[in-house]
Amino acid sequence: MDIGKAADLTQILASATGGDRAAIDQLYGILYPELRALAHQRVRGSSNAVVLDTTSLVHESYLRFVKAGKIAVESHKQFLAYAAHVMRSVVVDYVRHAQAQRRGGKSVHVTLVPISPSLSSLRWMKSYASTTCSMNSRWSMAGS
Repeated sequence: MDIGKAADLTQILASATGGDRAAIDQLYGILYPELRALAHQRVRGSSNAVVLDTTSLVHESYLRFVKAGKIAVESHKQFLAYAAHVMRSVVVDYVRHAQAQRRGGKSVHVTLVPISPSLSSLRWMKSYASTTCSMNSRWSMAGS
């Protein structure tokens, strides 16, 4: 990185530290190739369960930076270290969400309440059971 670009980057970092969203946008634009390389390392180093691609990881980390508002970094290296940390948290959150879905994260939980059957329903169940038993015995005799 040349001296002029380094000075611009230092100024942009100072603005981003103050919470300037345009500075964060500009910072991501300048450092996008390095951030993609970081993301590629994160995706490649994680388990096969992660379906995130490099671009998605960079964009998700950008959204987290914007949501945070201010960033407390003083140098290019600190920013990349912080970005790597954010990317790791994105991957961890993604894996946790995927595992929760696999364990029934969106299933509807139903609470069963015991009921006391009425006399008529008991009579109906008794007659149904006896009819079924007699049908089964006829079927079993027919097959012999």
